[in-house]
Amino acid sequence: LFIDVAGPIDVTVEFSPDGGTTWYEPRTESPVTFDGANTELVHVEYNANRVRLTGSNTTGVSAQVREVV
Repeated sequence: LFIDVAGPIDVTVEFSPDGGTTWYEPRTESPVTFDGANTELVHVEYNANRVRLTGSNTTGVSAQVREVV
């Protein structure tokens, strides 16, 4: 999961294995803290079919999921 932010922010990362009915926040991957504009790679070892990101403020955040095989 690539997360790109425009400035300082904490991003909570949650994963759902069942289409969004149940959400889990992994302790090691979340939250992701940014001190300024940056891009972070979060390695995900879960079988999730949904990802939910929640920012601690209104700073712009974009994300992209990439499968590595």
